[in-house]
Amino acid sequence: MTRDLQTLPPGEYTLAENLRLAVHPGGKRTWRVAYRLHGKRRQIVVGTLKELDLEAAIAAARGVHDQVAAGKDPVQHRKVAKTKAAVAAGTTFRGIAEDWFRRYAAMRSVSWKKNCRRWLDRDILPTLGDRPVAEIEAVEVLVLMEEGERRVSASHANDLRGLVTMILDHAIARGAARHNVATALRRAIPKPPSKPHPDLTEKHLGEFLRADVEALTPSVLYAVKLLPHLALRVAELCRLEAADVDLKLGVIRIPAPRMKGRREHIVPLSRQATKLVREAMQLRGPSLYLFPGLSARDQPISKTAINRAIERMELPFPIVPHSFRSTFATITREHDLGSHDAIELALAHRLGGEVERAYNRATLLQRRRELMQKWSDLLTHLATRK
Repeated sequence: MTRDLQTLPPGEYTLAENLRLAVHPGGKRTWRVAYRLHGKRRQIVVGTLKELDLEAAIAAARGVHDQVAAGKDPVQHRKVAKTKAAVAAGTTFRGIAEDWFRRYAAMRSVSWKKNCRRWLDRDILPTLGDRPVAEIEAVEVLVLMEEGERRVSASHANDLRGLVTMILDHAIARGAARHNVATALRRAIPKPPSKPHPDLTEKHLGEFLRADVEALTPSVLYAVKLLPHLALRVAELCRLEAADVDLKLGVIRIPAPRMKGRREHIVPLSRQATKLVREAMQLRGPSLYLFPGLSARDQPISKTAINRAIERMELPFPIVPHSFRSTFATITREHDLGSHDAIELALAHRLGGEVERAYNRATLLQRRRELMQKWSDLLTHLATRK
């Protein structure tokens, strides 16, 4: 009988126990069982002709009907069974995501880990966590993205897709999935065009440096005062630790995990910056951080605190914390305060290959120290010029 079934042309053939054999144009033959539950007609695939002969397929069909007679939905029962098996094998999306986070987060900054953990726990895992990772479909990720866009923004939706993409890549690498359905959704929700950070003119810099910031908390006050001198990203500035500061050598040394580029970054301190850092060190108390939070001394100040502090200054021109990095790059070149390589390294940008980068770190530190002193001297001059 099985041999006769192998020769059937494409079509669907009904046999015993509401068992149907679907013969596909490509030659694949699948067993389907039709049933009715709660007044609705449904069907479930129980295997292929290659896996089950007719006798085994009839037995599988009887099992389906027994579940229906007990008031159970065979399709839902199968999903639950697969989920339980995936949990036991550690191949649910949650299991893979946690394994990925444990391995990957060690190489990332504290702020990245904090954001990633929040998005996983709040957005992604409640939706996809209990699904077997190999069965996740693109539409499920799209629903997740659309909810992220509705609740936050299109940028957030794409951030969520980026995380899911990395986790599914990890699932493929671990042999828990074969396809990454999130890669097809790169253009599902267009990102809004990014706005360039506004550069500051020398006149603007002078107005900023003369603005009244005395009403801010000490940590925020010194962070805002140091911001234009160091050319750091605001997240890197906020999370500076007291142990990063070496006043004897006159440098701040930021470990690789806290830098965007995953490379250690050394900031030579000008005389002006050294004075500000020394004062901040005296005010921080026993905290690990150079700029501890006001209510939680075991945590650093946030980027939001810097943003709000600058907003409260009510300056008559557009300004964001990142403005100081782009302004540093522009004005140091306009005034020829240092070489191209010294300026790029001051901004923690990557230069050349590994050998060249090691050479530059060794030979350009003194030139960068001179650059940062000239830059702070210019800031001091602009602060006094009206």
